[in-house]
Amino acid sequence: MTRRAKKATSPRKGRVGATLASPSLQGRAQDIALIDHLIERIDQGGSTLVISGEPGIGKSALLDVARHRASERGFSVLSMTGVLAEVHLPFAALEQALRPLMKGAEGLVPRQRSALLAAFGMHDDAGPPDIFLVALATLSLLSERATREPLLLVADDAQWLDQATFEVLAFVSRRLSSDPIVLVVAMRDDFKSSLGDASTLRLRLSGLDQADAERLLDANAPGLPAELRSRFLREASGNPLALVELPRGERAAGDAPWLPLTDRLERAFSSRSSDLPHIALLLLFVTAENDGTSLHEILSAAEAVLGERVGIAAIAPAVAAKLIEINGTEVRFRHPLVRSAMHQAADPATRQRIHAALAAVIHDQLDRQLWHRAAATIGPDDELAGEYDLMAARALRRGAVAMAIEVLESAARLSSTAKARGDRMLRAAELAADLGQPELMERLLRQADIDETNQLRWSGSPGAVRSASPRRSTIPRRFSH
Repeated sequence: MTRRAKKATSPRKGRVGATLASPSLQGRAQDIALIDHLIERIDQGGSTLVISGEPGIGKSALLDVARHRASERGFSVLSMTGVLAEVHLPFAALEQALRPLMKGAEGLVPRQRSALLAAFGMHDDAGPPDIFLVALATLSLLSERATREPLLLVADDAQWLDQATFEVLAFVSRRLSSDPIVLVVAMRDDFKSSLGDASTLRLRLSGLDQADAERLLDANAPGLPAELRSRFLREASGNPLALVELPRGERAAGDAPWLPLTDRLERAFSSRSSDLPHIALLLLFVTAENDGTSLHEILSAAEAVLGERVGIAAIAPAVAAKLIEINGTEVRFRHPLVRSAMHQAADPATRQRIHAALAAVIHDQLDRQLWHRAAATIGPDDELAGEYDLMAARALRRGAVAMAIEVLESAARLSSTAKARGDRMLRAAELAADLGQPELMERLLRQADIDETNQLRWSGSPGAVRSASPRRSTIPRRFSH
């Protein structure tokens, strides 16, 4: 699609120096110059940049630079962020990015509009949405907006995007050359899925060199004892997040052995929460266990756990400690590692009470409520397992086969009899076969406790399973409810 956009406005003078002055961007001048180049040449066509690297290496900081640069030049800026808790929800991240453009959906051709609305749960469609039509609708909306002003689309934590959104993003990334659209994607470098094609620009961020690491550490923690400073530099290995966060942690650790990097960062985040008031700490635990970002849900669940009124002021110490951010009615952690740290810091009994409270305060989203009920349940619960069967059926109707498998596994764990557990695992195994995932299918079959001689055989073609056992005939092709 060839679109013509308004001429971008000239950048403000001095913006490079102002941005590079930020200590969190120490040593990233060349990476910022690449982003500048893509934005400044927008009148020559669109492009895709994939930024990868280890956790804490500075991917999100560069995305912030891209947003700032694009906004200065008159771009529209759209964003999506992968969330681990939503990775099983089809099109969840795509809806986040396209929400500002949905008024333009009325101008889409009918089949594209119907597919997009069905994908976002805004249209009662009998079958799963056609992902190709959803991708076409997405590209049409982006291109239409780009006729008015150039567009920047940012995707952070792409390793946690739901699969449907990732496929749409991959489709769009290969079709931007004739539109004034820049797509910038950040993902962890151990993520196996690729995005884009041979023309896609790829930037892998490495750790800071010694001089830049020293400047970043000294800017954030001046006056460190020489021995402690050397230890932070050595253990951080050039990771900017570690250089910024480790000094904010518990310095009294002294000669205690450091953990591997990710665990070490989680330890730093946890230590920053150690001086918080009890209620603020509980609110962090609730935020970590919640699969949503609603401030109202978090406060209500905390009230249910504590048995007393909790006001918004109670969460202020956690904001002041720079562990979380509040944007309107939403609460988000400053980094996914903070969530991990809070989850690990909470004892199992506390986590169980929190999940029970969340299940009680969530009323309008049945699947989320059931998930929290299961997380709060110890031992079998056949009634809840039956509810999970229905959840799996709903997932299949939306085309979310991977989610249905995950739900059936949970239902199996909630089953009180070996037969019920085995039947649910077999149904999950069949779906894994339909997805063309033989390794997953074999794992599910092993959990189903089938004798090796009676195991289902992988037929060699995705979506097909055959059996050497008469028991195969008892496995339904699709859920009966």
